[in-house]
Amino acid sequence: MTQLAKWIEAALKKFCELCLWANFILIFLIVFQVVARYAFNFTWASLEELQWHLFAFAMFTGVAYAIVENSHVRADLLFAKFAKKWQDRVELLTMVFCVIPFFSLILFYSLSFVERSYAVGEMSSAPGGLPYRWLIKALIPLACLLINFAALAKILRLIDALRGKDVS
Repeated sequence: MTQLAKWIEAALKKFCELCLWANFILIFLIVFQVVARYAFNFTWASLEELQWHLFAFAMFTGVAYAIVENSHVRADLLFAKFAKKWQDRVELLTMVFCVIPFFSLILFYSLSFVERSYAVGEMSSAPGGLPYRWLIKALIPLACLLINFAALAKILRLIDALRGKDVS
């Protein structure tokens, strides 16, 4: 099981690290927008929307990356007081009964959300805004899929750890 977990984590890390480049583009766009606004009194609606889209992209992929890197948010105040075996049990139960079901539900219901947006050709209501609103909405099911894969890898590692196998 650890081999499958390693493969899933490696694939997720590569994908999420590739997505990290969106942050550099985002920073560039923000600086460009600020300079254009204050130095030249010029704004561009589609650039502002693109900034929000890139931010959403970074946040959505960042959650899966955080799970893989074990840097996700949890109640560390209580969690740190537990023995390693109990930490693993709590983490396993959280992944199985909270993370996977929650993000699976969002995944399921977001597919029709994206499909409807695509079917009607939804676009920005702002003059000069971005077309293809379904593209940003498609990040929701993609993010849920990535998070579920990260949770699955975590579950496999936790099961091996609780069985006493080496999971490094």
